[in-house]
Amino acid sequence: MTANLSVGAGQSQNPIEGQIKETPEGVNGPPVTALAVTGGRPVSGSADGTIRLWNPANGQLETALKGLTDCVYSLAGLPDGRLAMNSGSTIRLWDPFKGQLQAPADFAHELVTVAAVLPDGRLVQTDALSFQGGDDLVTVLAMLPDGRLAYGTLNWVGVFDPVNGDQDRIGRHKKTVTALAVLPDGRLASGSEDKTIKLWNLACERLEGTLEGHADSIQSLAVLLDGRLASGSADRTIKLWNTSNGQLEATLEGHTESVNALAVLPDGRLVFGSGEVVAVWEPSSAAIIQTLTFVADAEINRLAVIAAPKTIIAGDNAGRVHFLLLDES
Repeated sequence: MTANLSVGAGQSQNPIEGQIKETPEGVNGPPVTALAVTGGRPVSGSADGTIRLWNPANGQLETALKGLTDCVYSLAGLPDGRLAMNSGSTIRLWDPFKGQLQAPADFAHELVTVAAVLPDGRLVQTDALSFQGGDDLVTVLAMLPDGRLAYGTLNWVGVFDPVNGDQDRIGRHKKTVTALAVLPDGRLASGSEDKTIKLWNLACERLEGTLEGHADSIQSLAVLLDGRLASGSADRTIKLWNTSNGQLEATLEGHTESVNALAVLPDGRLVFGSGEVVAVWEPSSAAIIQTLTFVADAEINRLAVIAAPKTIIAGDNAGRVHFLLLDES
């Protein structure tokens, strides 16, 4: 049975105590196009090719990575603290804490020199080895449990190994791949401008299912703690899917703008960004209940979550990075 729910239709039965507190919000500039967390630090990428590492405690900029010539489309933190980023048709690896990168043994010999600007104005030169995607623009990245990177392009979904540089295409969409999410069973979900979500078995590199129901492009994906998949769309809805049987379980309607970003808090609640609003919802078997909202001055593009202290990181279209501390004491 599918439940159709409406934004603002009900009140929280279990509201949290406290409120969202916003710390300094960063800088104005080109739109924030990517967010990730590595080593407990939020990292933002922007349309001008700049990557910034932030201190979540005070919202202050710690370091900036410059020298990329294209928009930063996606970021992903590796288990060892390095950061994977894609800009144009290239995936690069960088260590924002050491300012250096060890080259994989069998990597393509394409060195890209970039400069990290420290807070005191000093420059740290780093050599970042890159995976070249040819003419196929890399649009999104996701970290896999085995340390590999899943990537999406204008049509394809593939897997890239940052250790040895191997990469394989596993399948394709009809249009640009816009979102990736790793399911608890190891499968990969990919969303696309073709309005579908595809489920991939990475072990045998085959398509296992296609989820259909959105009326417009898939903008964001997130996996809930119970294993269900949430999808946000340009059709202004959020849908919840049972990925075991492919069934649609609920549709959250009533948003006035595209749902561009989703994230999951450690307690299982779902955060979404739609238009200038960031809201926290509580998924349950019977309902999704709005608990908190925050309104920015520009459209929210990306979301990320830090577990301790519990903080929502929101990047907007005006280049600001908002730090929303969930004070629940």
